[in-house]
Amino acid sequence: MQKNPELPLQKPVMMHYQINREERHFGFLFLTAIVSNPLFRKELFDLLNSRSELHLDADEFDVYAEVAIFRDQWNSLGDHTNYTEALHVQRLNMLKGILSAMNIDPLLVSEYDLFWTGEIGRSKLWYPGKWSKTKIEELEAKIVTGTVNKPLFRCRWLCNAKPDIMIHSGENILFIEVKVESGMGSSEQGYSQEQTQNDIIDVGIKVIDWMRQGHVKRINLTHLAEEKDIDWKEITDIYSRTKIQSDIGADMLHRHFQNMPKPKKL
Repeated sequence: MQKNPELPLQKPVMMHYQINREERHFGFLFLTAIVSNPLFRKELFDLLNSRSELHLDADEFDVYAEVAIFRDQWNSLGDHTNYTEALHVQRLNMLKGILSAMNIDPLLVSEYDLFWTGEIGRSKLWYPGKWSKTKIEELEAKIVTGTVNKPLFRCRWLCNAKPDIMIHSGENILFIEVKVESGMGSSEQGYSQEQTQNDIIDVGIKVIDWMRQGHVKRINLTHLAEEKDIDWKEITDIYSRTKIQSDIGADMLHRHFQNMPKPKKL
């Protein structure tokens, strides 16, 4: 009589925190630790200041997640359902500021329908994040000389970008891009996440008042940290040292940090 093959040993049940790979989850934990743990925040800000040469104050700050800087600034100009001449002028000024910061002739606005929801000069101005990709390609074919790569697409990309975390402390502004297993994004169409992050700063300090008045830097939080970046091990070590004792929430954060995945190449 033929024996049945041996059944494989049953694997132990894995809780979701042991297999979770979502970057936004770990960004949320990082932000929660900043807000909820003063000792962690103080040691973290000291580390961030040493890498960024900023002066973040752990006792005076605001922190934001997935901050849509240009979208919110555009929206703050006024109610698009009540499109007044004053709102139009403010949108036009902001749009021309973005174009000028990207070395694009702002006079193009009065010549091409890419920028308008309808008839040129008689309709509303589009938010750059909503520009037609087809019309961008057509216009770039006419105006791009080769010295700047995809300037109009870069305007669209930076206006749709949402840096993972922003810390604003006095005159100091730090953008933090959170990576767990992946690196900075890119595409065959020419998109570069790193370039877009730099464009956000370069354009923002020329267009947005609260950025213009500050010292602005960016840094990556990753397992593959370069010289000026911060490494997840540094973060988990700081949290282990500063974790609030006998606190269920702190225990949960610590448990999730300890089970964070790492890139396969490490």
